[in-house]
Amino acid sequence: MLPFMHKDQPDQFYRLFIPIFLHAGIIHCAITVVVQWYYMRDLEKLIGWARMAIVYMGAGIGGSLASAIFLPYRPEVGPAGSHIGIFAAMYTDIIYNWKLIQRPWHALRELMMFTTVLFLVGLLPWIDNWAHLFGFIFGLLISLATFPYIQSADNDRTWRLVVVCACLAIAFALFILLLVVFYLRSDFDCPFCEYFNCIPFTDHLCDNQGLRLQMDLLTCLLIVRLSTKLGRKDTIQNWDGGRGMVGGHGIVVH
Repeated sequence: MLPFMHKDQPDQFYRLFIPIFLHAGIIHCAITVVVQWYYMRDLEKLIGWARMAIVYMGAGIGGSLASAIFLPYRPEVGPAGSHIGIFAAMYTDIIYNWKLIQRPWHALRELMMFTTVLFLVGLLPWIDNWAHLFGFIFGLLISLATFPYIQSADNDRTWRLVVVCACLAIAFALFILLLVVFYLRSDFDCPFCEYFNCIPFTDHLCDNQGLRLQMDLLTCLLIVRLSTKLGRKDTIQNWDGGRGMVGGHGIVVH
């Protein structure tokens, strides 16, 4: 990716929304269609397309922003944050329509199991758990603020206004905080955060998030020369005759 504000940081603003519309292949795209058809469609009938778009894009952008912070050098595709934001909104729908649902505990249990599976799958390489987590948070906050039928038992408008303002304020504050960290990433360090996104069940399962490129010696030398010209000598680690890691660029060389 081309630099935006800082030459040595992948802080492009378009990373926040472009991944929502990209997919890694036909299977990935089919999963998105299934989620939108079986879950998003019914929810959209209840709240309207405008509110659904706000939840979908808000959760997706929030998830992409968190992913860009914790996984700055990893390419991201897919609306993972948007999808789990939909499920977060479904929690809101189930809880506030508890008495209207025929089997509410069954619906809640099924949704909790599905959400748990998503987070467990996120512990594998190339499945973005940070987008899941923050997409869920933003989806929950936005749904609480925008769903039209959320009221107190006595339809107190003051209570409703407090809920809306509080949820929007928390969502806005969290977004600003993430945005500040995103553009000041040089001071951000979280050595244990990587285990939330990938647990190394084997020795090399989480190496560079599963990305391994086979390169010949000439390609390796070109990478070293390019990194040296860019003043990134610190990015060359464990160089051994064409074997090593270009850490700053997220490439494992063999």
